Amino acid sequence: MEPKTRLYHAVQKGQQRLPGEEIEAAMFEEIIESLSNASFKQYEISSFSKASPSLHNTLIWQDGDYLGIGSGAHSKYDNTRYGNLPRLKTYLEVMTEARLPPRESYPYEDKRDFLLMGMRLLKGVSLKTYQTRYHCDFFTDYPNLRPLLDQGFLVLKNDHLALSQKGMMVGNEIFKLF
Repeated sequence: MEPKTRLYHAVQKGQQRLPGEEIEAAMFEEIIESLSNASFKQYEISSFSKASPSLHNTLIWQDGDYLGIGSGAHSKYDNTRYGNLPRLKTYLEVMTEARLPPRESYPYEDKRDFLLMGMRLLKGVSLKTYQTRYHCDFFTDYPNLRPLLDQGFLVLKNDHLALSQKGMMVGNEIFKLF
């Protein structure tokens, strides 16, 4: 849950309760089934389409450069990530003055970001691409992930490592291992 959101604060104050993990998993499975029945195809943990996947989102998940426009939007260019002013009112005040809003830059963690973004895609990440790009073996870098293959949380198909359906339910926990 994102800090600094209304839901976050409501949960912190006890004004809102979150469903348990079992209910969340059941809801997620219901969404996947309902959208599939409506001819939507899942291509990322939380993204579906009837035709082709979103080009903008796919560019992000495949570790490309992208431009985020608007309050709170994020960009990546030349191995640096940027975030625009998060408060809409402040952002609009600056834009009304016809000047570019300040943006906050934060480090791009190449290997980690490659994995975090790529593993969100149903096809996962290419281990050959990983080896070529970083000059090392994936499972040498992340030996703690190998047991997740045996436990059914990850699948290896051809040279792509991906979350299984079971792994998608706990994806955020798996991503902490990168």
